[in-house]
Amino acid sequence: MADSKGITAVVIGGVIAGVFGLLTSSIWGPPICRAVGVCDEPLPPPRSVAPPTSAPIGPIDFTFPPNAETNIFLSETSGPAGSAFKVSGEGFQAGETVIITMSTTEIGRTTASPAGTFSSVEVTVPSKFGVFAPNQFNVTARGNASIRFATAPFTVSG
Repeated sequence: MADSKGITAVVIGGVIAGVFGLLTSSIWGPPICRAVGVCDEPLPPPRSVAPPTSAPIGPIDFTFPPNAETNIFLSETSGPAGSAFKVSGEGFQAGETVIITMSTTEIGRTTASPAGTFSSVEVTVPSKFGVFAPNQFNVTARGNASIRFATAPFTVSG
């Protein structure tokens, strides 16, 4: 069985050799030896950093292009879950996809005409909304490209 003093001496010697190896390593040596104050080499001169030379930024324009008035029209304003009604709209960007939702559920999708309108898109009240009847929900048409939107109320009656 090995002498515990001998093992301790070997372990301590290995630790010292490892630390010395780090201190003399070209990668780890300088930062570590400077940190503990045992470096033989002088510290490099501090680098100077020039201030940025970019021109000042002028005022930022947060105005948006004029937004057309966006409207939707429902053929029915109430009905039971599962019933169908039609949605028409105006004021959307020409040719954009318009997504129609009731609350957060998508119930229809269409493409706006060159004039930014759509008409008579048939949609159905989701059957899952019947458990909330009687209750009013928002029907929203939102342009996918322009982010224009319009909302109209619809009451689920049963």
